[in-house]
Amino acid sequence: MQILTAKSKIEGMRTEANNHQTQMEDVVKNLTKSEGLDSSMVEETAQETEQKATMMETYLGEDPDSLEALEFLCLAEAGELNHYEVLNAMTKGIKNKQVTSTINSILEEEQKHLLLCTQLAKKIATAAE
Repeated sequence: MQILTAKSKIEGMRTEANNHQTQMEDVVKNLTKSEGLDSSMVEETAQETEQKATMMETYLGEDPDSLEALEFLCLAEAGELNHYEVLNAMTKGIKNKQVTSTINSILEEEQKHLLLCTQLAKKIATAAE
């Protein structure tokens, strides 16, 4: 039962992450227009991040252990949180409030994702004892 609950919560995180991607694409379009940001550099960074996401499948294989998968997801979420913390710091001087608002909103969700992921991993670890 705990595994099914964990899976549904992780699916919710995945949906939010897809939403984050869409929001960030809008942010990039906004920044390239209003701040003169080099969109090719942003696209390159996005592709690198996408490649890192596929490492999870490679690392965990077809049928991963639930706890191992959650621990890996916690690592990935911590990395995402770090990216948005840095992005948040970088955008402090940007005049476009929609951009900063979007990044702050995503940052808050990423903080929740990491907390949720850690809680789920702890629950599964203690249930396995």
